[in-house]
Amino acid sequence: MVTPRPASALRAIRLNCETLEDRLQPDAALLSSLAASDYRHDQILVQFAPNAAPVALAGATLASSISLVPGLYEVDVPAGINLGDVLEAYAADPRVLSA
Repeated sequence: MVTPRPASALRAIRLNCETLEDRLQPDAALLSSLAASDYRHDQILVQFAPNAAPVALAGATLASSISLVPGLYEVDVPAGINLGDVLEAYAADPRVLSA
């Protein structure tokens, strides 16, 4: 049988709270408010995985790398090629982190 300890025998535990930085997320409603004229239809940004060679897919051509982010490239989409098809091709490629 366990005998309970008297309240005086228990140690007081001090809890500390740490303030964290604010973590704001972009509002997804912003995307739905964009008009077709608010973005380019002839270029996308593609980030390739480390050690993956950048490639052109679905009729697009690689333009230039953006040195600010490793593996990030501008990809030109010629007139007559569907931008959605190009995005889907890059999104499905395992060498691509984001498109």
